[in-house]
Amino acid sequence: SNIAFVADYGNGLVVLDISDLSNITQIGHYDTAGSAYFLALSQDETKIFIADSDNGVVVLDISDLSNITEIGHWDSSSDTYNIILSKDESKAF
Repeated sequence: SNIAFVADYGNGLVVLDISDLSNITQIGHYDTAGSAYFLALSQDETKIFIADSDNGVVVLDISDLSNITEIGHWDSSSDTYNIILSKDESKAF
């Protein structure tokens, strides 16, 4: 794939086109309410799960990178810094 998904702390999710490594460009963005520390991509590549520190877990629909939307949220009682999906759901960490 020529797409990179970046957990960019206070900037949330950043999506980069890395097809030309000498000219990496941003093609998508979603500013989460917390600080994005870690993410996991669903196997079907339509959802991103983000460990969003004091905002808990955020689930984004990334099927349309020009219109990324939040489709789920879980507010933990503490800061969330990591996330791993089950083997059946996850493609990459």
